[in-house]
Amino acid sequence: KHEGDGSPPLHSAAESTGKSSFLHSLSFRRVKPSSRGSWNIYVLEKKSTVAMFTQFIDSAMSLGEGSPPVLQHHLSEAHLLLRPLAIQYEAPSNVVKLLRENCFQLADSLCLYSPDKKSLTNAAGYFVLSGRPIVEVIQHIISKHAKGESRIPFTILLNYLNLVLFEENNISTQLDSVSPLANQILELYTKYDCDRLPEFILFSWLKNYSKQKALELLQILLPKASHHPMKQTYDLMNLAIIYLHCELGQLDEAVHILSTLSNSFLHSWVLKNPEFSMDIKNSILKPFGKVLMNGFEQHFLSLISTMLCNGSLSWYSMCQILQVNDQAVLLSNQMLKQLLEDIVENKIVLDSSVTSNATMLLIEVLYTRVLSDSPTKSSSFITFTHRHTD
Repeated sequence: KHEGDGSPPLHSAAESTGKSSFLHSLSFRRVKPSSRGSWNIYVLEKKSTVAMFTQFIDSAMSLGEGSPPVLQHHLSEAHLLLRPLAIQYEAPSNVVKLLRENCFQLADSLCLYSPDKKSLTNAAGYFVLSGRPIVEVIQHIISKHAKGESRIPFTILLNYLNLVLFEENNISTQLDSVSPLANQILELYTKYDCDRLPEFILFSWLKNYSKQKALELLQILLPKASHHPMKQTYDLMNLAIIYLHCELGQLDEAVHILSTLSNSFLHSWVLKNPEFSMDIKNSILKPFGKVLMNGFEQHFLSLISTMLCNGSLSWYSMCQILQVNDQAVLLSNQMLKQLLEDIVENKIVLDSSVTSNATMLLIEVLYTRVLSDSPTKSSSFITFTHRHTD
């Protein structure tokens, strides 16, 4: 009912039967700017949440056609209406399905119109909440917006990829389907988010892109990155290049670029990212770790020491990684000798059993070297049973 300006009363629910929806009818009734009157709305019939949600969606589709802001407004209202019901424990499957479809529609509408940076972030989040497969979202945006001039859809797509490609839980369900698009995704990062390209290469779970192609793209971008206001972007780009050189077996190139990085940055990065140096689960030294051990011993020594202290690396795994059962290693690996001396001298404080093992291994290292330097080259009269590897 409208009071104060003589306007006709609002149609009742009975009068609206068979015509436009209640929301659709209401949208055409506007109070004149000069009027001091006000609307009083009386709810004559209580509808279910799902029914009201459906009416909001119908209104969004009819009123929002050709007007993205109007479309987003109605879709957002529908979302707010249904979300409390969908997040309840054991929510009905049809409600969850409706909300996910609504999330996809919201994200898609923001591809058409995003007024601010927050909207771009929200759109990526809505794509995630939609539960659609990663491949489907990528293909939808590319097929719908590739020929347009706006970068907004692809900014949203890259924001979305930054959410899903770094989430380890997606590997088991998405890897097989996403893998064929790896090179295409590599090019999307290069074109639309080149600052995040090093992170994609280093930290995402998608690794089957062309390593050589990725290296070439990074080398093209590197000169520009050297002038980036955030030096970390340039350093990460160099680390991504080093990683790719290592993966391609080009260790000399990796050593050369590593030598250009500051000691403080390299030291900090190595300690924070031990997975690049070693496969702890299988006790294997990775190519990057081999480069560190053979040319940047102090950084590698700090890594081993830190991991032994915090318990992320066992004594047995360390012995396997450093191949202490190889006599050539005992003779030539100066870093191993330094590590053992630091443990025995309590510069690295570890469990007493580890200290005992380190002492025995250090004795074996020293004895092996003394025997090697002996003029007579006599055979060993002491037999070590490798108790240090227990």
